[in-house]
Amino acid sequence: MIVREDILQRFGPLAFRLKRTNYLFGDTFGVADRYPFILTGGAQELGFPLSACYRDYVARIEARPAVREAERREALSEASSSQL
Repeated sequence: MIVREDILQRFGPLAFRLKRTNYLFGDTFGVADRYPFILTGGAQELGFPLSACYRDYVARIEARPAVREAERREALSEASSSQL
């Protein structure tokens, strides 16, 4: 069974990169950033104590226009589903 400490340990290798670059492979958002973004955002929502580089990473991606639009559409979809 994976416990909280195991999960936190798995975030370690990414911190090395995110402390040096805006995204995993440099200063440009890439397809490789999608999965860690989802995992990191979820870990934050669950209250995992992640370092500032992860909070900054999530904030950078959440500020992207395409992400804001996707979140807006998701909220509209959830709202219409709850009215059924």
